[in-house]
Amino acid sequence: MKKVLISLSTTGIIASSLTFPVMAQEEPSYSKEELVYSTIDLSGSLESMYVTNLFERTESSTENLTDYGQYEALHLLNTTHSELSSQNDQASIKTDEARVFTQGKVTDKRLPWTFQFTYLMDGKEVDPQTITGSEGTFTVKVAINPTDTTDEQLMDFVDHYALQVSTSMDLDTHFDLNSPNGMTSTAGNKRQVQWTVLPGQEEDLSFTVRTTDFEELDWSINGAPLSLTIGDDLFDLSEFTDPLKELETGIQTLDEGSQTLYNGSLDLTKGMQDLLDGSNQLTDGTSQLDKNSQKLVDGTDQAFTKSKTLEEGLSSLTQGSRQLAQATGQLEAGGQQLAERSEGFFTGLTDLNKGISSLSEGLEEIETGLSQLDSKSDSLTSGSTTVLEALETMQRKVNEVELSMDNVSQLKEASRSIQTGLTTLRDGVAGMDSSISQYKGKLADGGVNPSELAGLNQNAADNLAGLKQQLKTLQPLVEDGLIEENVLVQLQTAIEQTEKLSSANAQYISGSDQLINGIHSQVKEDGALRSGSTQLVSSYKEFDQAITNLVDGLSSLPEEIAPLQNAISQLTNQYRTLDQGVKDYTAGVHKLSDGINKATTAAEQLDDGSNTLVSGGKALQSGIQDLSNGTSQLTEGASTLNQGLYSAHEGSLAFTDGIDQLHSGTVQLQEGTHALFAGADDLSSGVGTATTGASDLSEGASELADGTTELRDETSGLPDKTKEKIDEAIEEFSNSDYEIQSYMDERNDQIENVQFVIQYRAPKEDDQKEQSINPVEEHKSLWQRFLDLFR
Repeated sequence: MKKVLISLSTTGIIASSLTFPVMAQEEPSYSKEELVYSTIDLSGSLESMYVTNLFERTESSTENLTDYGQYEALHLLNTTHSELSSQNDQASIKTDEARVFTQGKVTDKRLPWTFQFTYLMDGKEVDPQTITGSEGTFTVKVAINPTDTTDEQLMDFVDHYALQVSTSMDLDTHFDLNSPNGMTSTAGNKRQVQWTVLPGQEEDLSFTVRTTDFEELDWSINGAPLSLTIGDDLFDLSEFTDPLKELETGIQTLDEGSQTLYNGSLDLTKGMQDLLDGSNQLTDGTSQLDKNSQKLVDGTDQAFTKSKTLEEGLSSLTQGSRQLAQATGQLEAGGQQLAERSEGFFTGLTDLNKGISSLSEGLEEIETGLSQLDSKSDSLTSGSTTVLEALETMQRKVNEVELSMDNVSQLKEASRSIQTGLTTLRDGVAGMDSSISQYKGKLADGGVNPSELAGLNQNAADNLAGLKQQLKTLQPLVEDGLIEENVLVQLQTAIEQTEKLSSANAQYISGSDQLINGIHSQVKEDGALRSGSTQLVSSYKEFDQAITNLVDGLSSLPEEIAPLQNAISQLTNQYRTLDQGVKDYTAGVHKLSDGINKATTAAEQLDDGSNTLVSGGKALQSGIQDLSNGTSQLTEGASTLNQGLYSAHEGSLAFTDGIDQLHSGTVQLQEGTHALFAGADDLSSGVGTATTGASDLSEGASELADGTTELRDETSGLPDKTKEKIDEAIEEFSNSDYEIQSYMDERNDQIENVQFVIQYRAPKEDDQKEQSINPVEEHKSLWQRFLDLFR
């Protein structure tokens, strides 16, 4: 049974409820009451026991009264008109009186309770009889326990009887009386402390008092059946049940709010997943842009390298053309000198036929001319070889320019890829704006937005705070034992856990709303990221067009160089033939010089030879003239070529600088696109984390919804359940169905009431003096003697 200690503040309730139920299914002709009077020593041990029986007839009858019980001695108290006879454990009373008292001493009976008194003076256990007159802080502890839990008769009294324990002390010598579980009061010059111990209670009683002249204490313990008759009009339960109704309503509101929060978290999770898909597309687009921008960097780097090669080739070509111009100048001078020198030779050939007589002179002049001509042959051959090498160098360099144009076309293709990547990036940012708008639209269609979720969450938090405040009003019920404390603790724990989750929800809802709004502010039409990507596409479009124009302009260079290539090739091929003719001619002149010595001896053959020589000389003269004219044109062409190559070389320097600037720009572009890719990747990771958080929120909201639903189910009808518990607790102490049993013998079935009086009386000096002065007992009436049993 639950232990409950009631102080004397409940005296009114106890006084009105300690009744003596009469069990009278079939009323006998008389009833019986038993008063069990016991004395104990200072330690609480039983010393003696007397039982006084009161018999009352309920109707006129001559039937003898029968009493069962084992007494050491049994006698009548109030009549001389009755007869008592007893044998073993049965007594019979023959009387015609309506009320009869008997009293008997009992030696082999036990009280239902044992009492253990412990006395301490200044914290040390003492014997009160040895400290009379002492000064200090006096403490008493009383332990009350069942005598024998296996004895059903004794335990019947323990489970249904309340005890009143009291003692008193002199007000003049005892101060600061304090009892943690008792009621203190003052009566006359006495200071009293009293306890009421309910059935089944085993809690120790105690008090502490400061004394200046200690005196031994008297103890009085009364036991009677407890019957708490508490009607609905005794106190108003609505002060307890009304807050419970509010609590029940608050829990229902909390459950509805948690369901709404769960539905909103599902929409949030779906929207975050859409946002995650869009951010992943953005990440893929920026990744592709990052890769293509690297290709552009590589292409511009290669273009810069090729442009440097082109510039170096044009520089070499310019130097070669300068050497060519110098060589053609020498060739022109040699050709003019050759033409001038060969005039005399051809005149001699003409005059050869005029006469053999002038042969010697002519031969001498020819020999002289041939010697001079032969001395100039090396210069002619060297100049011709230099011209041929210059023409071949020009031909090779021009062909290298054509090869460099193939690499320039790759620049245009890389720029196109970057343009496509930037366009994809711009569309991805626009797609994110659309995804966020769709996400907010779905929340709006569902009747939920982040601010409303925050409001619902705040309402739930306010409701929880109200519930916590309402739970405090239930604390008196716990203290009175009307509600089990673990039920209140479980409710408090559930509300505190729900408050923590609500706080975490508030932080997440606020953070996710700020994240989404922050992203939206960047990707919306006037956002920095959206406008930046649009501007980037527009700017790069102009840049791509410039690259296209550059490539297209360079592409026409091979067409312009083609005639030059053909002319140089033809000139090289023709000059190669001319060079061979020059070599053949110089070789012939050399042979002619060698053979002129033999000419004198072969004069007779000179006529024929001279004819042939005249004919060949004319052809040679024509060739020399052509050579002189060709070298003049070649000189003019070499000069023009030199000027063109110089201009081309200057253009290649500007082109190289442009390519270098383009390369630097593409490097910066690559770094920007890489940073953009890293940012998009971080954004995707952040959105992924937010999506995971939204999923966790959804799971938490689901658990919260399940928990609030369970809490709602468990607390449904809480006011009625609480009233039932209170009624059960009251019923437990009402003893409405308790049937009083005889203490002396269970065969006494006409018992109306059984009470216990247990006392300890300290010896008084006045009592001892009075006995010594007046040893003769004062004559008292029977009723006075009966009352003395309770003093």
